[in-house]
Amino acid sequence: MTPVELSSTVLRAVRRAVDAGELDVGVPERAQVVPPGPGGRGDYATNVALQLARPAGRPPHEVAAILRSHLSTAAGVTRVDVTGPGFLNITLAARQQTLVGAILRDGTRYGYAADGATAAPVHLRHPREVRAAVTAEVLARILRSQGFLVRTTEAEAGAEATKREVED
Repeated sequence: MTPVELSSTVLRAVRRAVDAGELDVGVPERAQVVPPGPGGRGDYATNVALQLARPAGRPPHEVAAILRSHLSTAAGVTRVDVTGPGFLNITLAARQQTLVGAILRDGTRYGYAADGATAAPVHLRHPREVRAAVTAEVLARILRSQGFLVRTTEAEAGAEATKREVED
């Protein structure tokens, strides 16, 4: 679960609490979810209970306890702790499978489409024409940026004409 997905989950918990009549507040447009500060627990923390306490006319700890009951049943959440004046600290299930885990596991190779060590080389052939050469070079650069090994060559005019005749 990414921070954006978790933020949506927090907002759904607020909506459920409002729909159930446990809180009489407007649902905020967004809920900020960040790594917990010093002394915090879990994978992420949110201060949404502190934001809703005054409009709800209740202490932040009470609002946090209400939201905790709705958040702890959400898919992907294994634990919700109320800390400090009313912060909700959220622990996610299968942390190694989260986006953060993937980034930590892949390191500088995160986001690459291919593993440079095992990727099959890509051979791009293009006709001997300026537009085709530029297009092939751009495509080669995109593929290289994703970890592919790329080789470009110009095709001879006769070979391209023969190839087209065979395909037609």
